[in-house]
Amino acid sequence: MIQHMLDAGVHFGHRVHRWNPAMAPYIYGQKHGIHIIDIVQTLQCLGEACAFLRQPRSKSILFVGTKHSASSLVELAAGACYNAHFVNYRWLGGFLTNWATIRGCLSRLANLDPSQAASKKERLQAEKQQARLEKFFRGVVDMSERPDIVVIVGQQEEMNAVKECVKLSIPTVTLVDTDCNPSLATYCIPANDDSVRSIQFVLSRLVQARNGHISQP
Repeated sequence: MIQHMLDAGVHFGHRVHRWNPAMAPYIYGQKHGIHIIDIVQTLQCLGEACAFLRQPRSKSILFVGTKHSASSLVELAAGACYNAHFVNYRWLGGFLTNWATIRGCLSRLANLDPSQAASKKERLQAEKQQARLEKFFRGVVDMSERPDIVVIVGQQEEMNAVKECVKLSIPTVTLVDTDCNPSLATYCIPANDDSVRSIQFVLSRLVQARNGHISQP
């Protein structure tokens, strides 16, 4: 397992000048000016996160990751899980804290049917509105309530999502690189959150755990 993690580059952090001191307990050392993450601790944290995700399937999960390296992977992860959704384009402020408004947008998208427009002009307007709503909400269009769990890739980029989860006491599972703050995550997984292979490695283990396929990460 550790060799697979090394092959995926899970242990590579950021340059030392970019670090967050809160990550000190999870850093093994540095090499060529780059922090090296202690993957033994990564393995332990991943195991704890996987154990947490083996909850009743009625619990809903929201995967969040909008940066380029994570976007397609969080969509695939959500698609592989039961009762899961995703945000991979942009996190709209108030998505969770102003849920009533967001739910109205989701309802509008679900009921929007440009083919029923009375005129060509109205149809074009409806199509434009539909395209805009789908850009933001296509991964959550069938999410009727706030999620029970949020999985976050890219804490720095998704800080608005992080803060809303903290405010609402929604538990989070977060990949934390060496520039992140692990105290903002319910379950942190110290790992390279920029590398596609590293993100894929971690998400695949979380998905397997959620689906009950494995007992260890």
